[in-house]
Amino acid sequence: MPTKRKKITRKRVNANSLEDWQVKFLLTGDEPQNEGFRGFSFCWAIPGEPSVRHGKGPTWFETWAEIKNSATVISWLKEHPGQKPFAWWQLEAPGNRKILECPQNYQRKPDEEPLEETQSFVFGVPILDPYEFNPDERLIVESQAAYLDRVGLLTDAEKSRLKDADFEPEILTAKDFE
Repeated sequence: MPTKRKKITRKRVNANSLEDWQVKFLLTGDEPQNEGFRGFSFCWAIPGEPSVRHGKGPTWFETWAEIKNSATVISWLKEHPGQKPFAWWQLEAPGNRKILECPQNYQRKPDEEPLEETQSFVFGVPILDPYEFNPDERLIVESQAAYLDRVGLLTDAEKSRLKDADFEPEILTAKDFE
């Protein structure tokens, strides 16, 4: 016997419907330590791919798609030339930043998968275990501006506002991953 199912509708998301800390999280990746964040769970469901939804909220893709062209995000981009928001890096970036130097424990042999294929990334940088670093080791990656320029996503307007130092590689140590 057929069962009548109730259609679940989700409210559309816009920058005005999100709390300030939610927008900040999408822009910066900073996880606030409050009750709301612990209950805030965007699903990583990719459109067109089967996945399990966790929580009742919208997916990351739905939320980001709704707010990425909002005045809030456009203002953030103007204040941060040569950079992209956290959610862009996690959901839209066409690749990761080049690794120019990495700690000994993370260097790959020619027959191994490259580091870029085996790690999770944040802002296009691999998330490494700080306890596998020697104190004098470092991870050097291309800057966000250099990456965006290399892949053709840095606008002339942004370039005109950047300094040479913005294109210098970023140097990360174990402390940056704690």
